[in-house]
Formats: sequence, C-alpha cells, structure tokens
Amino acid sequence: ELGVGGVTADFTSLASVRRLAEDLLAVNPGIDVLLDNAGAAVPASRPTVDGNEPNYQVNALAPFLLITLLTPALEQGGGRVVTTTALLLHREHARHHPGLVMAAVHPGLVASGFFRSMAPWGRLFTALARPLLVSPQTAAGRLVRVATTRDDIAGRYFRGSRPGQAS
Repeated sequence: ELGVGGVTADFTSLASVRRLAEDLLAVNPGIDVLLDNAGAAVPASRPTVDGNEPNYQVNALAPFLLITLLTPALEQGGGRVVTTTALLLHREHARHHPGLVMAAVHPGLVASGFFRSMAPWGRLFTALARPLLVSPQTAAGRLVRVATTRDDIAGRYFRGSRPGQAS
C-alpha cells in the first residue's frame, strides 16, 4: 500500500482532465511514472462538451493534455510516461522535453469490456476474440514491467512487455 488516494477524470471533458492534473500536482510535485492507459471505443453519436469527436478526445486529446500538464512534475522526478495511445503525439512531445522518457505499449487484446458500447458489433468481436483476450491484470502487469525496467525505453514501442515495431 502506497498510502495514495485515487483520483479520477472524465476524459470526455477537458476541464475534468485539467482538474485531475491540478489535483495530482497539489499532492505530487514530482511524479516518477505516469501510466497513461485511457481509452474508449464509443459510437460517435454526438460531440463531447468540448466539441470534439468522442473517440479522438478520449484516446488522443485528453491523454496528451494530461501529459502536457504533468510534464514539469514528471521532468522534476526524472519521470517516465508509458502510454497505450497516440505514439506519434508522444514522440513529438518527448522531442521537446528531452528530460522526459516516453514509451508506448500495446498490452494485447484485453478482456475489459472495451467494445461493449459498440453494439452489436462490439459484442460479436469480443465473443470471437475471447480466446485471444488477456485479463486486465495481465495487461496492467505488462505496462508496469515496461514502466519499471532499468532498460532504456525512451521512444520505444512494446507489444506486451517485449520490444516491437510500431505500425
């Protein structure tokens, strides 16, 4: 137990992401590791409160905003960012912040209910993919292994916890 309380944000609201960053920085002036595992696959029936397509905002804009807002604290702590989203955005951010180590991980197909809201196709995909799915615990372990390795992970892409080629 680390004695750290949990904080949450609604990534469909950029104001909520800003509040999350403020809350984190209020208690953590230096951040060692950020595991950025936000993601969603939702029917884009209407824009977010910020006027963006929901999948784009949740999977790219909001995580990038959070990392940008936390960058000073991450740099202060010699921090690492391990993300499951938007590799090119993060590579460019890291280029402008050489003190920040960033890597991307594809944790595998995870039995997390990710496609549940994409009825009926999401349920069909999940049913067909079930033999290939890994547990959320296994996927989380892959992220943690990359985040905590002593190896140089800067700018790297991992499939599971092994180096891979980004597409």
